[in-house]
Amino acid sequence: MGAQEMKFTFLNPTKLVFGHQSSSRLGEELKALGVKKALLVTDQNLRARTRIPETISAAAGDLLGGIFSEVIPDSGIEIVNRGAACAREHGCDGIISLGGGSSIDTAKGIAVLLTLGQADISPLLGFQTVRRPMIPHVSIPTTAGTGSEATFVAVFKNESLGKKVLLTDDHLHPQTAILDPGLTLALPPDITAGTGMDAASHAIEAIHSRRSNPVSDGLALQALRLISGSLSACVNDGQNLAARGNQLLASTLAGIAFSNALVGVVHALAHALGARFGVPHGVANAICLAPSMRYNLKAVAPRYALIAGALGISPENRSDTELAVKTIEWVEKLLSGLPIPRKLRDIPIPREALPLLAEDALTDTSIYTNPVKITDPAELEKILQEAW
Repeated sequence: MGAQEMKFTFLNPTKLVFGHQSSSRLGEELKALGVKKALLVTDQNLRARTRIPETISAAAGDLLGGIFSEVIPDSGIEIVNRGAACAREHGCDGIISLGGGSSIDTAKGIAVLLTLGQADISPLLGFQTVRRPMIPHVSIPTTAGTGSEATFVAVFKNESLGKKVLLTDDHLHPQTAILDPGLTLALPPDITAGTGMDAASHAIEAIHSRRSNPVSDGLALQALRLISGSLSACVNDGQNLAARGNQLLASTLAGIAFSNALVGVVHALAHALGARFGVPHGVANAICLAPSMRYNLKAVAPRYALIAGALGISPENRSDTELAVKTIEWVEKLLSGLPIPRKLRDIPIPREALPLLAEDALTDTSIYTNPVKITDPAELEKILQEAW
């Protein structure tokens, strides 16, 4: 693309605080944002199975106003509404999110309701519905996959429709993200793998998106370099703090990249799988990634060749298409060494459900920036058949 044709905007307002035990700085970060009383938003499993919420509560000190721990995987609209009611009950003027993507996204929804003085997130779903600065939100991820701690997107499950729905707004970014690798040490191998492939999917889709730009490219390529050297190490040795730190950075970098460039068909399919069958988002992305890349290959071979360079795949006089194929092979090799399913049939997803999933994915907003325009659900079914 020539200089005259290149036009883009890039937004990254989130302050990043990285380092082992950096979560101990929570109190000072809340004070810097002017918070008097913060609601800690976390999930049931994290509170029941670890002492991390207690550690974070202690770090917040007398600025902790209350704890809302009703978040579940694929958190829904009603949970967001209950969280906002809890925040009001405790008189909170700020939010701390602790956990994976569901906790962070739920916290974003709660922050929206407190900011706008509303009780139900449903009418606010969609694009640019907030349009004003949010109440303070400090995000502390305990997984390394969603990158939600630095994005303008929140995903919720609409139980009545059986679909995932999005809220996006330029003001939805948490003001501060604390990236403490030590908080990810207890993550089991399967969740480490699934969330890691989520980050890889974010990076790859940001690169092949029709809204990709040089800044998002740089972040996404660096994320993939880090994932290439760290994800398997995190799975094989969960106590490898350096690898955990690199993977956490990769997740955030990929999150910032896709928050600007957006994603594509991989996420459209993953949202459908998550909503209909409860497939963990990272696992769904992992299974659909290589088949979707093969589908898009004809349109974006030079983009995938960029990835090959970042991964250290030698050019050896190969064409862009040959390098792109090598990149897809890298994805498949990475997945083959991880303790998560490789095919939809392994989950198991019934083959007869694929047409319905294709119909769902066709209406998902993620598909609009896919490099190949898709208007026929039969095209999506082809990808799903390969993934099955």
